[in-house]
Amino acid sequence: MKRRKLLFILIVLVIASSFGYALFSPFTIMEEEVDSDKDGIPDRTEIMIGLDPYKKNTVEDLIKISNQLDQMLLNGTISISDYRYMKRIINELILKMNKS
Repeated sequence: MKRRKLLFILIVLVIASSFGYALFSPFTIMEEEVDSDKDGIPDRTEIMIGLDPYKKNTVEDLIKISNQLDQMLLNGTISISDYRYMKRIINELILKMNKS
């Protein structure tokens, strides 16, 4: 009985976490998100990756941040999981900006 209960709780947590990720993903732009500089990148995402939310950013700015992340990984000042997460965000933003 305890195993079933534990399995049920685990399944609920997995479903809830995957649902939460879809709602709060940095790639999901919600209407209430603010983009102060109107460059297509929400302010909270700019702050998270180290950009100024009040200055229009270019692909070159994103590449510079990407290169800094590479150095941080080589220096051991960022975990591989954080590195992959940030690189994924930056690559998506670069693709998005190149399409516009």
